[in-house]
Amino acid sequence: MSGRLVPCNEPRKAKRVHLLGIDDDPVNMAPLLGMIGNWAAFLQQETTAGETALFRLHGRTGRPLGSEELITRREKMTGWRLRREKPGPKNMHKSKDN
Repeated sequence: MSGRLVPCNEPRKAKRVHLLGIDDDPVNMAPLLGMIGNWAAFLQQETTAGETALFRLHGRTGRPLGSEELITRREKMTGWRLRREKPGPKNMHKSKDN
C-alpha cells in the first residue's frame, strides 16, 4: 500500500514552515528548498509501500529517519541520544559508599 509522503497528523507548524519556505528553529529552509524547490508538489507524490512502512515506523517511535552521519550530527547538535538503546532498566553507576 502506498500513500502520501507526509502523514496527516504532522504538526501544522512543520507544514507551514515547509510550504511557506520560512525558517523556524531548528529548521533552516534554504538547503531544503535547494534540494526540493516546490514543497507542495513534493508532498503530493506517492510513496512506495516500503517507504510508507518506514515513515510510519519512525513516526511511531519518534526516532529520526536518516543516515548514521545525519543522526550522529543531530546527537551532537542537541546533546540527546537519538539511537535506540537496549530496553529495560539502565545500570546506574553506584558510588563506592553504597
